[in-house]
Amino acid sequence: MEDELRKIDLIRERTRLSYERARALLQEAGGDVVAALILWERRGGETGAGRGAGEVVERLREVVQRGNRTMVRVSRGDQTYLEIPVTVGVMAAALAPHLAVAGAAACVLAGCSVRVQEKGAGREGAGSTPDSRTADGTTPA
Repeated sequence: MEDELRKIDLIRERTRLSYERARALLQEAGGDVVAALILWERRGGETGAGRGAGEVVERLREVVQRGNRTMVRVSRGDQTYLEIPVTVGVMAAALAPHLAVAGAAACVLAGCSVRVQEKGAGREGAGSTPDSRTADGTTPA
């Protein structure tokens, strides 16, 4: 048991893998540390940091996809003035923050409502969906 732990520690020091992954690699190599390191290299030498970066990229991709499915709708009464994906709105606000502030002020002064809604929720009965909110964050009646 102690010999196995020493071998796992050696693998972890050289690869920065977790105990679980280092142990699995060691077992796959039949208990041979050098063979385990060669296996790790052949698989691309993915460290814990690389794995974390991949998870961040995947999470970012999910957020962008959800932003593309979620729409921002600016309207007054039955007239819709603007309907864009949240992702586009965030990018526009980041690139031109002064225009975003001016647009928000104009919207408030003109008495417009801003709704954020998932695409599949539909236009009718938008106030009853959990993903439909007005500019102040409340769900419309």
